[in-house]
Amino acid sequence: MFIWASYGDAVLRERHLERNVIVILVMLAAAGGIGVALWPAHGGSPNGGTAVLATVSRGDVVLSVGGVGRVVAAWASGQISVPAATTAASASSTAPTAPTTAPAGSVFPTGAGRVERLLVAPGGRVRAGQAIAVLDDGGATGAAIEQARSDLAAARLELQQKRTSDPTRGVPPTQAELKAARLALRAATERARLTAHPARADVTSARLDLSRARADLATLARAPGPAALDAARLTVDVAKARLEQATGPATALDVSAARVELAKAQADLDALRATPTAPSATALQAAQLAVTLAEQRIAELPSGSAPSEVTAAQLDLKKAQAELEALQKPAPAASASALNAAQAALDLATQKLAQLTGPPLPLTVASAQLDLLKAQADLETLRRAALPSALEAGRLAVRLARQRLAQIVHPTAAARDAGQADVAKAAADLQTLALRGAPASAIDISIAGLKVQAARAKLTAAEMQARGLTVRTPTGGTVTAVLAVRGAPADPTTPIATIADLGHLAVTVDLSEFDVARVHRGQPAILSVDALGGRELAGRVEFVALTGVDNGGVVTFPARVTLNRPGLVKPGMNVSVRIIVAERRNVVRVPLEAVVGHTVTVVDAGARRSVHVRLGLADNKQVEVRSGLQAGERVVVGPQGG
Repeated sequence: MFIWASYGDAVLRERHLERNVIVILVMLAAAGGIGVALWPAHGGSPNGGTAVLATVSRGDVVLSVGGVGRVVAAWASGQISVPAATTAASASSTAPTAPTTAPAGSVFPTGAGRVERLLVAPGGRVRAGQAIAVLDDGGATGAAIEQARSDLAAARLELQQKRTSDPTRGVPPTQAELKAARLALRAATERARLTAHPARADVTSARLDLSRARADLATLARAPGPAALDAARLTVDVAKARLEQATGPATALDVSAARVELAKAQADLDALRATPTAPSATALQAAQLAVTLAEQRIAELPSGSAPSEVTAAQLDLKKAQAELEALQKPAPAASASALNAAQAALDLATQKLAQLTGPPLPLTVASAQLDLLKAQADLETLRRAALPSALEAGRLAVRLARQRLAQIVHPTAAARDAGQADVAKAAADLQTLALRGAPASAIDISIAGLKVQAARAKLTAAEMQARGLTVRTPTGGTVTAVLAVRGAPADPTTPIATIADLGHLAVTVDLSEFDVARVHRGQPAILSVDALGGRELAGRVEFVALTGVDNGGVVTFPARVTLNRPGLVKPGMNVSVRIIVAERRNVVRVPLEAVVGHTVTVVDAGARRSVHVRLGLADNKQVEVRSGLQAGERVVVGPQGG
């Protein structure tokens, strides 16, 4: 409240300093219809002049700032800076290229080429994202897409191959190779175990080999005794007798023995064919008694009995139980296999009897001859002394057997280390074989994955470049101009068309540094369009610059005012802008020239009197009177006398 009064005082002081324009102000007040009139003042002024009177009225006091602006699209104002297109000449020059400008609302392509088709004309309506032109780059983009797709396919194949079988690691091993490597590892592990911890059976086997080698050496070293020679001669004689028996006629004793065997085989076959009989009651009682005695024996064993005695007693009990169970079960009939075996025994006995009573078989004669030759060879060996080489071989066998036994019983540290080394080598060989042809390492797979990502990004970039050949408008509106023709070169620095949203217009106005402090977003504004006969339109402040612009030493602050209803207003029209920064509605007001300081001269029935007033808001014509006056009173405007 007091701020407006102070501002009103400042305006009054300014107005009183400009008394030379009072007549013009009075004329403006008369034209504005504020009730100023010329009244003859009774008594007149000191110099005999006639005072100008005005009637105190009620109305609005509106304080506004502004200037002359230009109509533009709501989301674009003025020219926009565009970097100059790079050419061979400019690229070779070291001097910087000055930027060029393009009209507001210009639509630029994102690709480069020549204009193949224009899809819009001036005055046409377009929506955001609509295509307005198509460029042709000579197939470069299509080739780039095909190359990118090929690179992506190759990168994917490489990644898949790295994940399954890396060619740099060779051919995958066969099952036979893996089996052989596992067997080699198992054998090396067993040898290492034998070296470090020999089993009792291995020690016994080594000792047995040593004993055999010593026995063989002793046999070679000593001469055969008379008993050995006699036994060898007797073996030869027996072999000769068997040969003679095989080649000569059979004796009566052999024939009788063969007939006895035949009769026994026939009896066994008949017994199997006969019906089995049930065991007697005496046999069952004896078997039951044997089971009872075996159980009593186990029960009477002392607590400290040896395990062998306990095992023997348990074995006797199981045998007695088995015999009793066998007697209790009915005797089974002879099986087919038993009958077949008995029949085969009978047939064999029959053949043997026929052989003894008939000529000898060639196979029997040959077997007897072979036995004779073996017996003669053994006798000859005993008669012949051992050779020095055979003795040396026997001694070597004994030495090797002794070393093997010592190595098993008392292995050395070197032997244990060698065994462990063999195991490690066999394990490494198996691991190397398993890795042959295996998937690549994690690092190689990651590198292959990065190649896939790079190829995919390259394809995406090529596809974006292809989409850039279709020029689309980022905003909707009306095509105000087409700036290219078919066949003309186009690039991201060349505008194709300009588009403005004629349904949403704004006015740009430059404010002085004294006015901008009172302007903020959202304040109402009144715009007067000269081209439409001074028609006034309503608007609202949309934007106020935070920094000033130096225009030849005069600093101004750009502001934008949007039009609520554009109507017939077109972009480019000049408009007078008044931004309402403060207002008082239906208040008591008087012309500025009626106030001197805080005093107003009131004329009542021809008499004058000075009235002290409290002032409020003031504009460039009126000032609010907060107290001291009432509507309808008349005050002196202009030169006042005493």
